Amino acid sequence: MKIVPSIAFILASFLPFTAAADLMIEKSVNKAMESMTVAYRTPIEYALYQYTTEMLVNFRLQLQADIYQQARTSTLKMASTPPYISVINPPLKEKVNGAE
Repeated sequence: MKIVPSIAFILASFLPFTAAADLMIEKSVNKAMESMTVAYRTPIEYALYQYTTEMLVNFRLQLQADIYQQARTSTLKMASTPPYISVINPPLKEKVNGAE
C-alpha cells in the first residue's frame, strides 16, 4: 500500500522534465531563424529621404499650429458676439417711461 503513493510521486516528479522537453522540441521545430534586411541607399537617395521626412514633420507641425490658431480665433469670435435669440425665446421688452 505504501509503494503506490511513492511510485506516483516519483512519476509526478518527471512531469516537469517532459513538459520542458516538449517545449524545447516545439521551439526548435517551429521557430525559424530571424533575418534582417538591409537596404543600401546612395547619398542622393538618403538626402532626398531626409529632406522629405523633415518637410513632412514641418508640415504636420504647421498644420497643428494652424488648427490651434483657428480654434482659438473662432472661440474668441463666438465669445464676443451677442447670444443667439430665437423665436422660442423672444427678447425681453424694456420698459419705456414706466409703460410696456
